[in-house]
Amino acid sequence: MFNEKPMPFYMSGSMSLEKERDEAMEREWRILKSWYSGEILRVQEAVERACDELDYEGSWLYDEYPDRGRMEEMQEKIQRELERDGEAAVEAEERRRRRRGDNLLKVLLSNEILRRRCRNRNCRRHFW
Repeated sequence: MFNEKPMPFYMSGSMSLEKERDEAMEREWRILKSWYSGEILRVQEAVERACDELDYEGSWLYDEYPDRGRMEEMQEKIQRELERDGEAAVEAEERRRRRRGDNLLKVLLSNEILRRRCRNRNCRRHFW
C-alpha cells in the first residue's frame, strides 16, 4: 500500500513523507468510494457535504468525545435532505428502506467523522 522512502538528511522532520502517506490514503479512499452503488454514493456525498459545513477549527466534530445528540441531529438533517432530493416511492417499501438507510447513514456519518478527525489530528501534528 504505502512505499516508505528513506528520508534525506537535509529534510527537517518527516512532513514530506507524512504528506505523501496522507495523499496516498486519500487516493485510495476516492478509489474505494468510486465502487459504491448509486444510492450509497448519493448518501455518502450528502454526508460529506454536511461534514464540510462543520469542518472548521473548534467544531464539535473534533471534540475529544463527539456529542451523540449532535450526531443524531446531523443524521436527521441529512435524512431530510435526502428525502427532499429523492423520488416518491411506495410507502411500505419506503419505510423498510428508511430503516435500512438510517443504519447505513449512521455508519457512513461515523466513518466520515472518524476520517476527518484522523486527518485533522495528522495535520495539526505538522505545526507543533
